[in-house]
Amino acid sequence: MSDEWDEKTEIMSQPVMMEHKKKLNKAKEEKNTENIIEVLLSLRVNALQISPELRKNLVYELIRNDILNIEETKSNQFVLDLLGFHAYNLRHATLSLISIISATYKGVEYLMSNGPSIVEKIIEIMKGIEDGQVIQRFCIAILQKMSVKEDTIPIYMKFGLIDWIIKLLQRSRVNDIHIFCLDFASALLANILHSNITLDYLENNVSVCKNLTETFLSMIKENIPTSVLMHILICLSYLSKDRFTAIKEECKFYDRITEFVEYYSNIRANNESAEIDKRTVLDLCAHMFHPKDTTMDMSEAMEINDMKYEDRIKEFENEQGDLIFECFQDEIS
Repeated sequence: MSDEWDEKTEIMSQPVMMEHKKKLNKAKEEKNTENIIEVLLSLRVNALQISPELRKNLVYELIRNDILNIEETKSNQFVLDLLGFHAYNLRHATLSLISIISATYKGVEYLMSNGPSIVEKIIEIMKGIEDGQVIQRFCIAILQKMSVKEDTIPIYMKFGLIDWIIKLLQRSRVNDIHIFCLDFASALLANILHSNITLDYLENNVSVCKNLTETFLSMIKENIPTSVLMHILICLSYLSKDRFTAIKEECKFYDRITEFVEYYSNIRANNESAEIDKRTVLDLCAHMFHPKDTTMDMSEAMEINDMKYEDRIKEFENEQGDLIFECFQDEIS
């Protein structure tokens, strides 16, 4: 590492990054999977070791140097070929690098610049692997990050991601599934429901919308992780819009939300962390479903709820500060 590290910037120097790209292209041409993995993991190690405040700059450098040959070839084939290899370690290395790149809006645009085929391949991989595995975690993380670009939403709808995520959450009631999958999948679900593309579809497909509303209302009374519960409540807030008034009445929407709040208020928190989580959930309900009863003005609540999809998520990205790159203890088995 000392030979390749630029101590002044703590980011890979331009010559080192271009050398990585050259080695990656050569290894791929030779179909030398070991060398491909070596280069991809070297890039990732560098990404994980730099100081957090410089991570965004590193992602921009990866894009500027077109590390995945997306812009140079005007094609996604290079990435699709890497993901097409069935070697577990190679898929793992490829997906972990894609997840790093997709951590910024520019990275998502880079991955989408030649169409949806990369996204579609990642969905295919995610659906075809055992729940909770490391590769599935990276796939879900990538899809969740890429949902910041509304162009991905029709793809997610086409491939039935809403139904797949709900079934994943339901399977977790029977089988132990890694919490990361549940957290990021439910966050992805909330982002999909946030889009007007999805809401327009649900408005025009009443039975689907009613079934979804009923499913979410049932889920909030189940013993699900707090992060997942918050995301489901956010989904319900999008289904509480005036356009769904008839469905809300059929489902007794506000009565059931009130019942949930009463039920959740009486849950005993065993420690300080649980008490904070409980308070957060109840505050969330108050802001989203009864804004007039809180310090938030109704017009302020509506303004937040109606903010343009990509503007709202870009604002969140700007506010969240340093990027976080996933790293799991059980990655290497």
